[in-house]
Amino acid sequence: MVASTMAGGVRSALRFAVGMLAGLGLTGVLHGGAQLVSPEPGWLRESIALAAGGNLLVGLVLLPLVLLVAVARRPTPGWTVGRGLLFGAAIGLLPVLGTLAIRLELYRGHATVAMYLAPLLFLGVRLWPTRRLPSAALSHGILALSVVAWWWAGGRGLEPSFPVDPIEGDPARRASFARAGGPEVGPTAPDVVLVSLDTMRADAVHGPHRATVPHLDALAARGLSAPYARSGSNCTLPGHIEMFTGVGPLQHGILNNSGLTPEELPILGELFAEAGWNTAAVISNRVIERRFGPSRGFELWHDALGTAHNHLARLGENTLLGWISDRDLFAALHPVVFFGQHGVQAEWGAREAERTAQTAIARINELQAGSRPFLLVVHFMDAHDPYFAPANYRGQRQAAPGDAIPGHDETRARYWEEVDYLDAQLGRVLEALEATGRPTLICVTGDHGEHLGEQDMVGHSDELYEPVVRVPFFLAGPGVPQGTLPPVSLIDVTPTLLACAGLPVPATMEGRDVRTQLGKELDPERFLFARDERSVSAVVGTIKWAAAWPRGAATPDEGEFRDLATDPNEADAPLGEAPPGVLEEVKRRLGEAILRMDAAMSPERRRALAQLGYVDSAEE
Repeated sequence: MVASTMAGGVRSALRFAVGMLAGLGLTGVLHGGAQLVSPEPGWLRESIALAAGGNLLVGLVLLPLVLLVAVARRPTPGWTVGRGLLFGAAIGLLPVLGTLAIRLELYRGHATVAMYLAPLLFLGVRLWPTRRLPSAALSHGILALSVVAWWWAGGRGLEPSFPVDPIEGDPARRASFARAGGPEVGPTAPDVVLVSLDTMRADAVHGPHRATVPHLDALAARGLSAPYARSGSNCTLPGHIEMFTGVGPLQHGILNNSGLTPEELPILGELFAEAGWNTAAVISNRVIERRFGPSRGFELWHDALGTAHNHLARLGENTLLGWISDRDLFAALHPVVFFGQHGVQAEWGAREAERTAQTAIARINELQAGSRPFLLVVHFMDAHDPYFAPANYRGQRQAAPGDAIPGHDETRARYWEEVDYLDAQLGRVLEALEATGRPTLICVTGDHGEHLGEQDMVGHSDELYEPVVRVPFFLAGPGVPQGTLPPVSLIDVTPTLLACAGLPVPATMEGRDVRTQLGKELDPERFLFARDERSVSAVVGTIKWAAAWPRGAATPDEGEFRDLATDPNEADAPLGEAPPGVLEEVKRRLGEAILRMDAAMSPERRRALAQLGYVDSAEE
């Protein structure tokens, strides 16, 4: 009798499970097919694969639980295929409704949606009239169609929707790299390679507590390096615009990752293209978008890596599989969802640098086949969070480098592991450049740094403290001496590359050729500004002024001063009073920027600015 009851329970559970899988598969196909998470053209297959395939995997995980419940209780009429289909659909609807709620700005997170809607959905399943349940045949058909849709979307051998290698199969573009026409370029003109390391702290690659970076150490040994370069932003796009245009935030005016580069500013790609260089870029962060202007002058702007990673990561965060997976599990299950490799995988950052290096090496091979010198920009994303190096790098650091920060040692150790991995992949690119045998000028820097517990912060989108605005700087190649520079600035990058290549530096650029600073101390009269949507700072010598300046406010507040020579971590009380003349000069320069950004300013506002000290009264 007991055995018969148990067998009946198992049969009921299996029928219920088949229906549950059908419901999960159906909602996954609808979720992915509607492309609610990322409604971009060309991503239908990926959306269906991660939504439907992920839902079906979740159903298989739930199957043992369903069997245990069935064995523990007597079979009832409610354990039917149709009821299981409704139960699976209720589970699958949670991320769908969560995504819709976020898209419609009704709620901030999926957890809120699940907390309120899950009881209602499951109560509805329980109360659904038995006579109106879906039939077994319908449930079986839905399950079969869901599996077929998953197989089509993620099946082995199917190519990813995005262009992994946009030059392959494009003879016109490939031929452009071997063109003979255009401006004459001198026979000794070097190839120019600018490497940008996203979210890279200067102290991670320079100084006593740096990561294991033998390739960057070797680059420093044969050229110039600085303790840090100062960035004018804590965001990716403005950091790169500063790098490419040679002007700071008060000049280019971009405060976040969605600003337009002023058309009148000369920019890196255009300057080298007009001088006869072939130009290409490999970009791993989608926020460096073409429409904002950084790609001007580039024949090839390869941003498929960043687009793919962001899209697949969003799918992971907004699908059922992503909800129940931590980063390690999601990385492990992703190849299962796609029945193998998919080109670029949503591994939450792991192995990103490997793909970036591989793509950059392919570009180098294409470019070096031509007779002209080339400009190549390579952007690595890996130091950005989440700090998730490949498995063979994880756990290598048992303690945080440098001074311990309580509560943040694990975070710091994981970040340094990312840097270890990144240097190894950068080394592959440097070796490929060396193998060409061509004269090559190489600059390695970054857009902004990262908080790793300082000020009890992690990340880079808050404030303009020193860990966020200090980035690496290395320069090597023809015409570059050996030695250590004083701290430099991102506004120096393009002027330096132009000067080293024998090209004129536009008068609009605020930066300078860093080679002229070898053997000198930190310039005590150079003002360097940083700006974001909430604050502004200025550094002259070792004196730093920082103030709140919310978007929309006419001027910043009075702010406070610190001496970075004695308070490098900005942890002590601010200076009691401003050094003589510094505040006045800060206000004068800010006033010039305000006037430039608002040429149509009313007389009343000009008078108000003059009273605050930002505008000379003679300008009213």
